Amino acid sequence: MAGTLIPFDVGSGVLTARYEYQAFGDRARWCGSCEEGHHRWYNQREYGTYTVDDVPLGSSLGGYGARHQVEMSYWGEIPVRFTGVGFVEDRERTNILYDRWPGTRQGVGMKIAGRPRPGWELELAGLAAWSEGESEGGLNLVVRMFDVLTNPMGAAR
Repeated sequence: MAGTLIPFDVGSGVLTARYEYQAFGDRARWCGSCEEGHHRWYNQREYGTYTVDDVPLGSSLGGYGARHQVEMSYWGEIPVRFTGVGFVEDRERTNILYDRWPGTRQGVGMKIAGRPRPGWELELAGLAAWSEGESEGGLNLVVRMFDVLTNPMGAAR
């Protein structure tokens, strides 16, 4: 995996631009003289058998292939974060998710997250994706609580 994150101060907040490239197999080779056998492996070991909607945790690529992702985020003076993302995934036949998403899959998403009180975060996220004539989408609401043991009610400090 390789990527870059570039922040911009826009006066009323911070805008960030992020690009990530992820690859397994032949596309992970960065040079023609690299040993091919050294790059022809994939083992879903980091999170083992843990999945969300049958997609392995850690990477929605799921093995052999490549993924490009572009993301823009904005944090302003109010405690709200806006994020937009676009991606393209290209899977090889030996990818563990090839039957679900064969060939090329593209998608766009958005997130809005806010902190209504210290230690609490609410996030609303949506995703639309399409591949080989099929499309899918979803909307998630996530509630995160930080510092729960020492400040369970999110009292100001």
